[in-house]
Amino acid sequence: MMTKKYSAVGIILTTLMALVVGLTPSHLAEAYQETTAGGSLVATVLPKAPGPQTDVTITLAGYGYDLNESTIAWALNNKEQQRGIGEKSFKFTTGKLGEITVITVAVKTKEGRAIAKQLIFIPAEVDILWEADTYVPPFYPGAPLVTEGSRVRLTAIPQLTTTSGRLIPSSQLTFTWRHNYRNLVQQSGRGKDYIEITAPSASSDAPVIEITVTSPTSDATAYRKITVPVTVPEIIIYPLKPLAGVVASEAIAETYQSKAEEESFIVEPYYFTKSEVASNYLTYTWRINSEPIVTNVETPRVLNTTQKKADQGEANVEIFVSSLNNNLRRASKSFKIILDKSFFGL
Repeated sequence: MMTKKYSAVGIILTTLMALVVGLTPSHLAEAYQETTAGGSLVATVLPKAPGPQTDVTITLAGYGYDLNESTIAWALNNKEQQRGIGEKSFKFTTGKLGEITVITVAVKTKEGRAIAKQLIFIPAEVDILWEADTYVPPFYPGAPLVTEGSRVRLTAIPQLTTTSGRLIPSSQLTFTWRHNYRNLVQQSGRGKDYIEITAPSASSDAPVIEITVTSPTSDATAYRKITVPVTVPEIIIYPLKPLAGVVASEAIAETYQSKAEEESFIVEPYYFTKSEVASNYLTYTWRINSEPIVTNVETPRVLNTTQKKADQGEANVEIFVSSLNNNLRRASKSFKIILDKSFFGL
């Protein structure tokens, strides 16, 4: 509680509390409530949208008076934490999810003016999960990556609570989406917890996605900003065995040691779109020692080779894959088949 010698500041704080009562979620510009009384006092909060148990720094700026010559008092949940001349910064840690933290700052200028500001933080969180419609083989443990022209679905996973601590379902929340700093009006609104975008080229700036989540029944606000990485398709070649099938553990890098008269290889077109792979909208061009090889039209991803005792010690294999929908989606790879002479008695 403020002492009597700071009664002027106390009066301003009382006025401030009256203003706070009238604040509604529509007044929220950031992920916290902010009210000022008595004059100009600007607070910079970092991070702008602090989540639960997050370290926060508040820095003040004033206009028309000198903050460096002013007495500044900071209170956390009505308990004074620091006081002094020119104390323009304050650090604290937010509470648990949904736990309210009230920061009050009272300024008494050198000329005797009293200015106060109150910031109310209600920690909330929102994550953004993205999923690309690109292809990876069934045995691949990782996620499909985003490549040029692929469709990307971004889903918001919010954690906003009521005053009683109950999580608010997404259907009751309002989602405001931004793509490359432009509002997505049609894709924003109540319950609209996902959007879909088309990825640009890998040489362009990566897409920037922002989401702000609010609730009509709670003052909590959550904000998240992410950058979606865009890469290029790539191809990986695997041995294909008659009984074992694709030998996923033996992806071919630069060379392959052949120990059979007949060898088969399969190319996996990573990160091309699923529709291209499923609808055969990819072309596969194989070459051995620069000579084009005709493959089975039903299995163009498979290369079958036959080696004889008189063959040279190695053969250079090349594979080119490109999209019929977008010629910028393409990839190539080469490797050498090395003949194991001991197998053939050489």
